[in-house]
Amino acid sequence: MTDDSSRAKPMPAFYCCYLLRSSKKSDCMYIGSTPNPARRLEQHNGISRGGAKRTTAQTLRPWQMVAIVEGFTSRTGALQFEWSWQNVHKCRHIDIVESDILNRTNHQAKVNSGSNKRSGASKSLAKNLGNLHQLLRSDYFRTWPLVVRFLSADAYGHWQRWTERVDGLLPDNMHIKLDLQAEGVSFLNPHLPANDMAHIDASYNGMKEYLEKSLFLLDDSNLVLCEVCKKRLSVQSDVIVVCSHPNCRAASHLVCLSRLFLEQDGSTELVPTIGDCPACNRENRWAELIKEVTLRLRGGDTITSLFKTKRIRKTNASNKKTCKGDEKLTEAVDNILDRDYVVDDDDGFDENWIDAVDVASDQETIEHAIAKPKEKTTSRIEIVIEDSEAEDSDIFD
Repeated sequence: MTDDSSRAKPMPAFYCCYLLRSSKKSDCMYIGSTPNPARRLEQHNGISRGGAKRTTAQTLRPWQMVAIVEGFTSRTGALQFEWSWQNVHKCRHIDIVESDILNRTNHQAKVNSGSNKRSGASKSLAKNLGNLHQLLRSDYFRTWPLVVRFLSADAYGHWQRWTERVDGLLPDNMHIKLDLQAEGVSFLNPHLPANDMAHIDASYNGMKEYLEKSLFLLDDSNLVLCEVCKKRLSVQSDVIVVCSHPNCRAASHLVCLSRLFLEQDGSTELVPTIGDCPACNRENRWAELIKEVTLRLRGGDTITSLFKTKRIRKTNASNKKTCKGDEKLTEAVDNILDRDYVVDDDDGFDENWIDAVDVASDQETIEHAIAKPKEKTTSRIEIVIEDSEAEDSDIFD
């Protein structure tokens, strides 16, 4: 394996930007990002170590996570969106006509008065959700496969009222989800999280069956043809995409399927967002397909951990009867696990990345905030992605 491939990582299992609201002072809001919302909420509420300094005041705790934006395909993308949401008055991705006029006016007033206070313009829940709607509609973010999950009924109500009076609509590839499983937890005990996020799966467990199917199907790719061009697929030389639906065995060259999806949609974009499988005709989200591909090809220790129970079953196979299908699947999985993977767990980001970000939030600007990678070590541990600490972010009140 080359050094470049050894440093490559799969798409993150989960990464989101979130909006917090103080249960004691409802006008106080906080925007952040994390790969694990349940853990992050506990940190903000002082249940576990960590969390942003600006959320430590007991006069504001406990915090409630009222909405999250999920579906980011990289940490860089989530941090970029987080910064843009925090700094709509500076963001290049929203035109002046579409921008939050109140934010711009108050920001300019602060500059003219020489005020050093870092709290931005008065931002209510409705204002933050309005800014979110504008970002999602922007030319830059509108093609991203994002899902907005509302964890509060009143936040969802604010969103609905905003969408009723705004002219622009969200693109079809974005989805809105109302999730009230986290509501109903009492705010009376300050030692408890304001809401429970444990039901949100931030792991790769949801990809396990999909990955199993792909490994089984591609274990002997000499018998598999591309569903689009009908040529034989090669695991060694081709990047192969497998349909995400459980009962479909369609596999295709990545380029072939990408081209087909773009043709179906009549899109002029370079990367598709959604498309129908040429075999089963069911809808596939491109981001989900690529997540499985990157996990299969770059998963390393993550795959090993995901399938460790299957290896235990194989070790104890002499004591149990196993059907031929299970044996073949176990062998296919083991063929992948036995490969020599090295996964770099250093993503190169400084935790205080936002302090180095200028007023622009373009991709090249974010890259300036990337710290020099640490020297490689011979031993590798499972990838751990730290949360954004965004010390320059504001509590909006």
